[in-house]
Amino acid sequence: VNKRSLSSVEKEARKKAYALDWIELFEHVRGDAQGFILVTASSSSEPYRVNTNLSTCSCPAYASTELTCKHMFMASRFIGQPIPRLRPQVAPSSSASTEPPPPAPLVSTAAAVVSSNAADEQNVLEEKQDKLRQIVQESNRLLALCQQKQGSAGIENRVSRAQLEQVLANIVAARRDVEAL
Repeated sequence: VNKRSLSSVEKEARKKAYALDWIELFEHVRGDAQGFILVTASSSSEPYRVNTNLSTCSCPAYASTELTCKHMFMASRFIGQPIPRLRPQVAPSSSASTEPPPPAPLVSTAAAVVSSNAADEQNVLEEKQDKLRQIVQESNRLLALCQQKQGSAGIENRVSRAQLEQVLANIVAARRDVEAL
C-alpha cells in the first residue's frame, strides 16, 4: 500500500483544521443548495466552496498550489469522508486479487450528508433558542418566588441556614454558568 505523503503546507492545513473542536467546526462549515460545502475561514467572512467529492476549493491557496487546503480538511471532517487523493493506493502485486476495489463515496451521498447536517444544525439552533427561553422563564419564576418568600411572615423560622446557603450556592452556580456562555 502506497500512502501519498502530505507536503509541509498540507500538513499545516490539516493541523489547523483538526485543531478545531466540533462546535467550532460546525460554526464554520455548512452545505448549500447547489451541493457545495461552504467553509468560512476565520480570516474571511466570505465562505469558500469545496465540492462534495473534496477535490477542489475556491480559496486562493488551493487556486495557486492545487494542494489540499485547510477548507478541504474541514469539509472532510464535516461530512466524515476522507479526501480521495490522500487515500492509500494499493500497489500492484504479483498475485491477482479477486476482490474488487472499495467503491468511491458517491457525490449524492456526500450532498445528502451535507443537506442532513444543515437540517440538523437548524434543529439544534431552534432547540438552543427554546432552552434560552426556558432559562429566562425559570429565572423570572425564581425571582417572583424569592420575593414572595421574602415577604412571607416567619420564613426565617421555617427554614434552616444550611438550606438557604444551598439555595444561594445553586443560584450563584447557575449565574456563573450563564456568564460563561
